Amino acid sequence: MSVLVHEFSNGVMLPVVSLGCWCLEAKDESTKSAVAMALKTGYKALDDAFCYENEAVIGPIVSKFDGKATAHTDVKECGPFKVVSEEEFRKSFEKPHGKPRDDRKIFVTSKVWVTHFTPAGVREQCEEHLKNFDRSSCDLMLLHWPGIHVGFDEPESSGGSNPLFTLENQKADQTQTRITCWRTMEQMYHEGKFRAIGVSNYMPKHLLPILEDVKARKAAGDLKAMYPMVNQIELNVFCQIPQDLDKICKDHGILITSYSTLGGVNSVAKHITHPVVTKIAAKHNVKPAAVLLRWAMQMGYTVLPRSTKDERVVDNFNLFHFNMDNEEMKELTALNSNERNLMDPNEIN
Repeated sequence: MSVLVHEFSNGVMLPVVSLGCWCLEAKDESTKSAVAMALKTGYKALDDAFCYENEAVIGPIVSKFDGKATAHTDVKECGPFKVVSEEEFRKSFEKPHGKPRDDRKIFVTSKVWVTHFTPAGVREQCEEHLKNFDRSSCDLMLLHWPGIHVGFDEPESSGGSNPLFTLENQKADQTQTRITCWRTMEQMYHEGKFRAIGVSNYMPKHLLPILEDVKARKAAGDLKAMYPMVNQIELNVFCQIPQDLDKICKDHGILITSYSTLGGVNSVAKHITHPVVTKIAAKHNVKPAAVLLRWAMQMGYTVLPRSTKDERVVDNFNLFHFNMDNEEMKELTALNSNERNLMDPNEIN
């Protein structure tokens, strides 16, 4: 079996396609079914988060997975990514800290929620994640959003609204909080708790102070100072990455991961029925969703398709055997309308 991966400079391999776990409700049987189907279909990675409130349900499914899945051999090279054997992929779990105590077969991303943006909070959520997945380290941990936004709903388990989520707190300068948390992430990476670290929804104004702090510490001889390895953002054919953010990430070796690659809840139907998308899908004999996902992959972005329906989980993984040509990529890229479906991270100071 072959796996398409992004290999970080430390040897860690992130599969290009992860099952997105947002809106997979812990109480729904469809969540267990979707995750089990993904693993059986051949997904080698899941993207989860503390605030999704489902890690306690998904973790045991992943930890008990026996590794038996549909073999995918017709995997074409795509963008900057590389094709490796399943053996090479599994061996990469030993990077960068040595062989983990658990026999992991699936790469799992998690995220620290903004209510825990303190050194102690980051550690607390890490330990909860490791307990849920029965692991000794987290494959990839991200800081989830740049900070507080009044539009965030508090996870139900907390018992309701949180006084943190006010407009006043949203408008306050949260730069130092981000820098402090990032330094904690670095420290935990070097302790072996994280194999890779990054951020999510960070725009230039959020990233630059962190990058400047890291650069200054590197110049002062701090060998543990690290740039983020990943920035996960809302990104699709109709909502493409701002040029300034794209340049910053490329200049610092930061991988971009696309979420909502098919669009938001209210826009997916419109996106997959767009004439340009359906035309290209018909040519390659694939689902329109595969065209949107493959566009992102060929642009060099990893993706996180999600669904609670087993058949769509399977369909969303059927995208390794074809490549779109330059003209098709140009047609799709020309559809950009900066159509954001979620909150704008730029509203967070």
